[in-house]
Amino acid sequence: MNGKKLIIVGLYVFTNTVISWYFNGKSLLGVDDANIYFIFMQNLSEGGGFVYNMGSEKIEPTSILWTIIGSFVFIFSNSPEAVLIIVNIIFITFTLYKITCFIDKHFPTKSIISQESLLFLILLSIIPGYFDWTILSLMDTGIWSSLLLLASINILDDFDNKNKQNLEFLTLTILIILCRPDGLLWAPFLTSLKLFKYYTHHNSFLK
Repeated sequence: MNGKKLIIVGLYVFTNTVISWYFNGKSLLGVDDANIYFIFMQNLSEGGGFVYNMGSEKIEPTSILWTIIGSFVFIFSNSPEAVLIIVNIIFITFTLYKITCFIDKHFPTKSIISQESLLFLILLSIIPGYFDWTILSLMDTGIWSSLLLLASINILDDFDNKNKQNLEFLTLTILIILCRPDGLLWAPFLTSLKLFKYYTHHNSFLK
C-alpha cells in the first residue's frame, strides 16, 4: 500500500466533505431516510433486534450491513452522526485510493499519483452531490457504491496473487448481498462477469 498516495486521497476526500458540508447548511443529521436508519441502529444496539419500534414485529431494514455497522457506533458513541461521517470518509477514501492505484497501474508515473488519477479526482469533485450522498447523507449509499466499485476493480484488475483476489471478490460479493436487496441481482451479475473474464483468459471455466 502506497502510504503517501493514501494520505493524498484522504486529504482530498476530507476537503471535499468539508466543502460539501459547508454549502449544505453545516448539518450532521443526514438526509432522506437517514433517521429511519438511526432508529433501527439504536434499537439493534439496545438488543431489540431489527425493529422500528421496540417490542414490535421484526422488520428488515433496507441495508442490514449499514444497520449493523451503525449499531456498533451507537453502542460506543454519544455522537453517532459524526462517527458515521468518519466511517463514510474511511470507506470512500479507501475506494478512491484503490481506483487511483488501478489507474496508475495502466498509466505508470514517477510521481506519487498520475495526471490521469488527478484528472479523475478533479472530475469527481465537479459531479454534483457525490460527497453529499456517499458521506454526508449518512445512508447506505456510501458503502454500497464502495462495494460495487471495489468489486468492479477486482474483476478488471489482474492481481499477482489469484487466490487473494478470488477471496477478496467472494468477500465483496457477500457484503454486497448484505448491503442492499439489489445485491441479490448484482452479486450473480458481477460473478458472471468474473467467470466470463476467466473464460476469455483461459478458454476454460475449470481453471
